[in-house]
Amino acid sequence: AEAHRALARTLERLGNEEDPTDKRWADAVDAWTRVLDDAPSDLEALDRLEALDRRIGDWERLLRTLAYRVDLEAG
Repeated sequence: AEAHRALARTLERLGNEEDPTDKRWADAVDAWTRVLDDAPSDLEALDRLEALDRRIGDWERLLRTLAYRVDLEAG
């Protein structure tokens, strides 16, 4: 999980703030998703995924991310 976390943070730093289609944003989503695969209750990963979903305008994924958070918090 830590390698994916480091990769995701790096990709986010390198992503073009002006271009929501920059492939690095999608790659960061993939890396954060892998962090969640390894640590399903990782709140940082959920926070970052939510922010990235909004940044790139992936509203369907944002709904899934929010639903996952609700399920996690409901226990």
